[in-house]
Order: sequence, then C-alpha cells, then structure tokens
Amino acid sequence: MAAVPDAVTRVEAVYAGHYKRLTALFSDYSPEELALITEWFTRATGLAHEYLEKLNRNDPDEEC
Repeated sequence: MAAVPDAVTRVEAVYAGHYKRLTALFSDYSPEELALITEWFTRATGLAHEYLEKLNRNDPDEEC
C-alpha cells in the first residue's frame, strides 16, 4: 500500500491547523508531564483493546 501524493497533500492541508494547535498545547507541559500523559493514554488504550477482545469473544459467562 502506498499513499497517493495528491491525497497526502490534501490531508496535510486539512490537518495543518489542528497540528499547530496541538503543538501549542504540548508546549504548555513539561517533558515529565507529557511522559505521564503518554503513559496514561498508553495504558488506557491497552485496557480498551482488552475490553474489545472480551466483547468480541461474546462469552456470556465472562464478566464485563
């Protein structure tokens, strides 16, 4: 699979403003705070994936 250059250009143009805002937001935090935020999102994503796997098993005997 390869990106289509024209499509990449369009997507970059659409998201450029969002990325500027994110960069400004990140600059409000120290490296230590960003590390903590990153850890939280990493762990939360892992929990979400585990729960989706549980849902996909569709086992009525398995507790939610």
